[in-house]
Amino acid sequence: MNPLKKINIFSLQRIIFFMLIVFFISLFILFEQFSKTQIKIFNDAEKNQIHQIEKLTHHLSDLILSIFNTNKSMFEVLKKNPMLRKKINNTLNLFVDDTVKYIYVIRKDKYGKLRYILDGSNKRQRAFFNQPFIPVNPKIWSIAFKYRKDVYSTQNKAYGIWITYIHPIIYNNKIQGVLAVDLSTDVFKKVISSISPLRIYLAYMVAFILLVIVLMGIQLYLYLKEQYIGRIDYLTRLYNRTFLREIERKLNLKEISVIIVDIDFFKKVNDRYGHAVGDMVLKSVARRLLSATRSNDYIIRYGGEEFLIILRHKVKNVYCIESPKDVVMIAERIRKTIKKKPIRINELNLNITVSIGVDPFTCKRKTLLDSIEIADEMLYKAKNNGRDRVEIAEK
Repeated sequence: MNPLKKINIFSLQRIIFFMLIVFFISLFILFEQFSKTQIKIFNDAEKNQIHQIEKLTHHLSDLILSIFNTNKSMFEVLKKNPMLRKKINNTLNLFVDDTVKYIYVIRKDKYGKLRYILDGSNKRQRAFFNQPFIPVNPKIWSIAFKYRKDVYSTQNKAYGIWITYIHPIIYNNKIQGVLAVDLSTDVFKKVISSISPLRIYLAYMVAFILLVIVLMGIQLYLYLKEQYIGRIDYLTRLYNRTFLREIERKLNLKEISVIIVDIDFFKKVNDRYGHAVGDMVLKSVARRLLSATRSNDYIIRYGGEEFLIILRHKVKNVYCIESPKDVVMIAERIRKTIKKKPIRINELNLNITVSIGVDPFTCKRKTLLDSIEIADEMLYKAKNNGRDRVEIAEK
């Protein structure tokens, strides 16, 4: 395959990958906004239901007071007049429907116990007069009796919402009872049923896009891993010639110098101790090269036991107009670092030295290859002059 085509295809995949990420984030934000909107609809619907039940409760309270039209205690009047109780209960029952489930009036006796005095339920479910009442939420009843104010509670259920609204009935500056209306509505169920298809669609879209992103991410990872492996020498973990070809045109010759390092008598190490030991020597030398150079320099395994080092300078042209002493200093540091300690492999202590050729004046060359050839000539000069030394090219 043409490498250029492969790169172009990969670039297109990267664009698509990042577009999908943006699309996924947009969908996720939309999904979150959708959930917030749904909650807002629920809250608005709940407020509307509470407002409606409040109006109904106040209307029923006024209605009950108008029927009594007496200054006596409501409990005492209802206790002595069963017909009036029945009349009011039947009147309250007229307001009971599929939404308004229960309407009833509760009093507190002298022992603090809650009891029914009116109940608008149908005759089969209707509580008898003065029957004990056990509230689901005692707190709201305590508040209503103590502070003489309206209180409500809500319970979210699978099918909708249940609202209990209670209102103190007061005349002669006394609480005669507390009117309660229980309302159950499936408005939320209707809202959910109307918007659930869109919510499910968005959820599937988010999941699908996420799956595509994961698959493309895996493909991207594998591609980058392949590219990384293709640029790295499997043995020393240094860069290889493939990497050198990729960066060759990107390098500014005015900002670099070239060093070539070759292990002295490496063939004898292989012949005497075997290739396994030779590989260990190469790894050890590679580590010492990394420790003796800077993090921004490129170290490339150029041949079997030959290493190419591209020194990257921070200041342009500095080595074209001044002494190359800094480059020489790095080359000497490399030589001394490798020679300083024997390389220990199992029971062996191997004294390894290197010969180094340096072209500090890459800025004067036409191409990087020209500079490498000059550094290579200096390397051979170091070999011929006794090895374990550095030779520097002239301008």
